[in-house]
Amino acid sequence: MYKFPGKTILTQHLSSMFEKDHADINIISRLDYFESSTFPVEIVTCKTSQGKIYNLFCKYLAGMGPNNFGHRGGLEYEAKIYECILDKTPISKIKYFGQCRLADNNDLLLVIEYLGENLQMVYSEDPDVLIKAAAWVGKFHTIYENDDYEFIKVYKKDYYNIWSERFLNSTKIPFDNFPWLKRLANYYDDNIEQLITCNQTIIHGEYYPRNILFKEGVIYPVDWESAAFAAGEIDLASLIEGWDKENVEAAKEAYKKNRWPEGNVNNIDFENRLLLARIYFHFWWWQENSDTFNLTDKVTLQQLQQLSKEAGIY
Repeated sequence: MYKFPGKTILTQHLSSMFEKDHADINIISRLDYFESSTFPVEIVTCKTSQGKIYNLFCKYLAGMGPNNFGHRGGLEYEAKIYECILDKTPISKIKYFGQCRLADNNDLLLVIEYLGENLQMVYSEDPDVLIKAAAWVGKFHTIYENDDYEFIKVYKKDYYNIWSERFLNSTKIPFDNFPWLKRLANYYDDNIEQLITCNQTIIHGEYYPRNILFKEGVIYPVDWESAAFAAGEIDLASLIEGWDKENVEAAKEAYKKNRWPEGNVNNIDFENRLLLARIYFHFWWWQENSDTFNLTDKVTLQQLQQLSKEAGIY
């Protein structure tokens, strides 16, 4: 179990993040955070010398680095995303307070605002929450289209091929019983250039509802360690997974309206890229769950069949 830093050391480091406001801080409470997170997290409530209360989401590296064949960049990478990109983004985003190396063990600490409990969009009763999330990411992709940064990983052909190769080389998949699965992987490999040659942008990388907070009608994406420079349809594919057809169509329209406000989008090309992005996530998610993989659980036959039908190979 990770040992969080002592109160004195944490106070010193947090106070340094508030220096620009000429405020020292006093820690009022510290609570372990048990919701989904790769890294150890605690929620720290503090009060500044001016009397202002802050609720902070404190995320620690704890010796963990990049994982999943480089898909996730780790906490240091995520901190750069917040500092170099999100902190300057002109649409809604979580407030970034800073990062630091702890004096006692050189661990990395990333600090952002804590908005409250149960704010993931899956908990929302707003009927338009999916549309709002699609609109947010469409705007974000427009802002950062062709605006890559030197430190951001880029999805190239060899990256995409990792997932289809591992899928095809699996000994756990009964390809003899379902030969169209290989055809689906081959379709993906033969057409993946469509995701590479289109206009690229900065993407979240895992823009799933669990990584999107929704408070008072406003979207706040979090957990940016999978950010990359790639096709925007990848974020849309993760967002719409599992939703009914009516909601999916509404989300796609909201995305396109905000991604291409002048209407200069080829709908056929867009749908082809979105299909490839959906296939990519199925191959990728199988690797996340390879120990328990079966064709009726995480990656269901029904989902794969539907993708194959849309690709015209089933």
